[in-house]
Amino acid sequence: MIRITLGLTALVLASGCSPASNTVAAEPAANAASVASGFEIAMSYDASGYYLPNGGLSVHGWTVDHLFIGHSTDFEFWREAGSAPDEIPVWLSLNPVEGETATNELGQTYYLDARRIRPDSLILTDGAFEFRTRDDTLGDILISGMIQPEYLHTPGEIPHSDAAALAVGVEMGGERIRNASFMHWLGD
Repeated sequence: MIRITLGLTALVLASGCSPASNTVAAEPAANAASVASGFEIAMSYDASGYYLPNGGLSVHGWTVDHLFIGHSTDFEFWREAGSAPDEIPVWLSLNPVEGETATNELGQTYYLDARRIRPDSLILTDGAFEFRTRDDTLGDILISGMIQPEYLHTPGEIPHSDAAALAVGVEMGGERIRNASFMHWLGD
């Protein structure tokens, strides 16, 4: 009787080591690798598009035009290409407050000295957003908060202007801005 009980116990313990449970264990290892490289990207919804500051956001002669987050396929291509930090499909676009402008072929005005800054590290998950980098002009930049999916612009709808699709605190150029927010726009 003891042999049968020990045999059944061994069988139950061995079944806990099935290949299906091993694949689940490999997933955190992949996340750990992305966290170690400074980029943790794991969203259950599509957060891609342009995030435009509500009420404006200016620091030391620079105005935030938008924050861009690429589509999940952009992240797949980025990973396949080697995950170079300077090619991640996320950036902060800044315009000089007193910068020189020009007009493009569509008659739209743009800044000649506009800047696109990519993160050195990024957390983009359902519960957290953190864009962190160091810029030669503005120093340390940190945008930290959370995307609120209920305010994301969806195709066929008018964007939720002034809605806090991205609610954050911002540290830029030595200044701290609390309770900043960005509306979401899918783009043209």
